[in-house]
Amino acid sequence: MYSSEEIHTFLSSSSGLSVDLIINENKRYLFTVLEKKRRSVRISLHRMFLEAPLAVLEDLSLYLQTGKKSFLMSISQFIDEKSYQQPYLQRVEPQALHTTGDYYDLPAILSRLQEDFFEHKGPNLITWFGQKKTRSRIIFGEYQPLLQLVKINKKLDHPSVPDYFVDYVVFHEMLHHVIPSSTMPSGRRSIHGPEFRKREKSYIHFKKAVEWQNKHKHLFFEGVF
Repeated sequence: MYSSEEIHTFLSSSSGLSVDLIINENKRYLFTVLEKKRRSVRISLHRMFLEAPLAVLEDLSLYLQTGKKSFLMSISQFIDEKSYQQPYLQRVEPQALHTTGDYYDLPAILSRLQEDFFEHKGPNLITWFGQKKTRSRIIFGEYQPLLQLVKINKKLDHPSVPDYFVDYVVFHEMLHHVIPSSTMPSGRRSIHGPEFRKREKSYIHFKKAVEWQNKHKHLFFEGVF
């Protein structure tokens, strides 16, 4: 395992560039070139790169030096392999999950969707989560692949939120289990690719759910839900 200083020194000396290196724990942008000038580059790497093989670091250096995307293949493969081994994603005990709602029964929804759309091959764990109120962003659902856990925003447990919309959010997150994200040659994670979008539209109330979301999303920011 390398230190961030060792990777910084290696990339600077091997690429011939002045490298400004940031080590992050971002779950989406695992490798990003933030700024590139003639003799300098500013990059952000996920901490998984502290365990990267020398060959991956060499290809990273060559990519920074030349800009040739052919050097990104080994980097993308490394990211895909390490994405499922991050230590901060732990196992979860089913009894620790919050599944009971005032209006919606998450396990019942999950079970029904498993049978209707996933042939019982989807994730088996689901829970409510609470999101701090913000003025610009609302997250209706999340999927944690290592835990195989679907998380649904507790704000959806409301009598004015239709059942077909709650089902749609659960369905969307379950899709992440059967169509996992991948790393594009640029190093960016592709979360909702063409296959995902096509499968998402197979949900029977897809159009109605999207229309409801577009029409009522502002109410979540206004404190109605």
